[in-house]
Amino acid sequence: MKFGELKSKIETCLTESYKNKNLKRDLFVFEELVLKNKNISQVFFLYDELSSNKGLSESVANEFINESITAYENLVNKITHNQIKELKTILSTPKETLVENYNKIKDEVLNKLNGQKEESDSETQETINKVLNKLQTESFNELNYYKLKQLNGGL
Repeated sequence: MKFGELKSKIETCLTESYKNKNLKRDLFVFEELVLKNKNISQVFFLYDELSSNKGLSESVANEFINESITAYENLVNKITHNQIKELKTILSTPKETLVENYNKIKDEVLNKLNGQKEESDSETQETINKVLNKLQTESFNELNYYKLKQLNGGL
């Protein structure tokens, strides 16, 4: 899938979420997965810059395009294949399956954190308690699922 197609799908998803009154939730996910990721947000910026008419002379426009393409290629190379694959998998998995997996992973993480808490100093225990409280109060969404998978992999 090309970047333009992915960007169009994201824009369509956000438009649909506006219609379905889920825009706030989906914008939060977009911010966490795209805007807070420096490489991906730069790719979005470059794509938009290259898509609009700047009224530049031909030589300046060619130089701008060449520099932008080089920057784009460097940024895209930093985004790993695994990150793209995982994002596609999450977005294409039925929500019911994600919720089921989310609950299983959440149980695993809670067990791991409780086990580590017993072996830790007081400062670490305090941090673990904050994470445990957050996990117990958080509800499912795709972003929380992604973060929980990352946390489980790091434990």
